[in-house]
Amino acid sequence: MTTLYYTVFDGASITAVGDPIEYGSVNISALAQTSSPLATYDASGRYNRAYVVRVFAASDCFVTWGEDPTITGGSDGIALAAGVAEYFSIRDGYRIAVIERT
Repeated sequence: MTTLYYTVFDGASITAVGDPIEYGSVNISALAQTSSPLATYDASGRYNRAYVVRVFAASDCFVTWGEDPTITGGSDGIALAAGVAEYFSIRDGYRIAVIERT
């Protein structure tokens, strides 16, 4: 089993230029795994904000995100290659779901 690492940025634009506000990881396995809700606390008191999340997979996998994401394979998510960082826009409270790519 390997790991998908994520970093959530506040005040970010298309690239991660803001301050990291959260770090975490989700195990990558043959069974779908889901993170806890991301960026649920905002010091300014604003919610339903967009954030940029950086994901970095230690092995090939598929990812998706949402309030209650479901992933069973490639048709449900975006393919990530091992060792390559990708950036996505998310809303606070979203979760990341991941499954290995074989």
